[in-house]
Amino acid sequence: MTSAHHIIAKVLSDASLPPTTDATSERYLAVAMGYPTTWRVSRQILSSVILDNNTKDDHKIGSTSLDKDCSLSTTNKNESTRSGAYSKTPSSTIIIQDVIYAGNPKKGVDRWYCHEAAMLASVTWEGNPYAHKGGHLTKIVPQFAKGDAVEVKYGKKWFAAKVSKRKEVQEGFKYSVVYTVDESTQDNVRETSIRMAPPSATAKELAASMGFPQDWEATKNGRNFLFTSPDGQTFRSKKAALKYVRESTVEAEDPPWRTAGHELMNRRIVYEHFHKLGRARHVTIDQTGKIVGWIAETDTDRNGEPGYVSEDTGKAASLFHIAFEDQPGHPYGKHLIDSIDMEEEEVRKLLIEEDADSPRKKRARLR
Repeated sequence: MTSAHHIIAKVLSDASLPPTTDATSERYLAVAMGYPTTWRVSRQILSSVILDNNTKDDHKIGSTSLDKDCSLSTTNKNESTRSGAYSKTPSSTIIIQDVIYAGNPKKGVDRWYCHEAAMLASVTWEGNPYAHKGGHLTKIVPQFAKGDAVEVKYGKKWFAAKVSKRKEVQEGFKYSVVYTVDESTQDNVRETSIRMAPPSATAKELAASMGFPQDWEATKNGRNFLFTSPDGQTFRSKKAALKYVRESTVEAEDPPWRTAGHELMNRRIVYEHFHKLGRARHVTIDQTGKIVGWIAETDTDRNGEPGYVSEDTGKAASLFHIAFEDQPGHPYGKHLIDSIDMEEEEVRKLLIEEDADSPRKKRARLR
């Protein structure tokens, strides 16, 4: 046997060699065993088994064998015996578990759990660490499919999304996803940055997340929603459902909204609000709304309390209810608001001049 063969036999069977701890030790072990210089072998010492001294061992003392699972078993003597004889005294079997990688394990390269299979693959290896589609007994299987509801890591946060496309690349699979928050698309997302979304919310939780009042329900069927009000009315569009909410709210408030009797009634305003879409994406949205109701500072509820108390002064004050215009096809439709309540001073700052030639255009500004 050549000197090189002696080295390989020693690293295969020498249980005194410590487990690999880093990339350097894995590469040294791979080279010592005859693998290509870029390959790695990760070694673990799995267990030590004490054998019954009354049972004939299938291993000869001082010998090394390859088990059926391709792990390496080394049997050591506990006391002096004649070479080649079976041990009649307790002996220990050290199980050495090696995993062979065709490169850096963190990059999802081919791997083997059996030296025989890995050696055969290395003979015809031409430098592609993904040539065997995962390696021996570890075929790469995609974790996600088109249409899956997932969460995608962007920066340090996870965002809800849906898988729109999957493609196979040499290191596995990459995906295209559509984010729920703004319907933007991201391509070439690795599986390590994707996880399955948590279980779907209940109908009431889904409705609440979409801005509906308590006891409303929302169910989803594909891309379509069905909205159900507490009184049993059903709507197949969010626009119609929210319109019903606004009308019901104006009628049911305590005290009820006045719909006449103030100079600001039916006047229009432009309201500006700001949203953060991601780490480096922001949007400012302008919406045009109409004053459709108000509460006078003298109004009281059924308990005799003021209808509205100002947060600034702590005293009874007038409050105005503004409903915003529908904007179908708006690029940031999910961020549009349907209505808002304001005090008189704030409303007057946002009024559109009645004699203006044209109202201020609705717009969204990215920055």
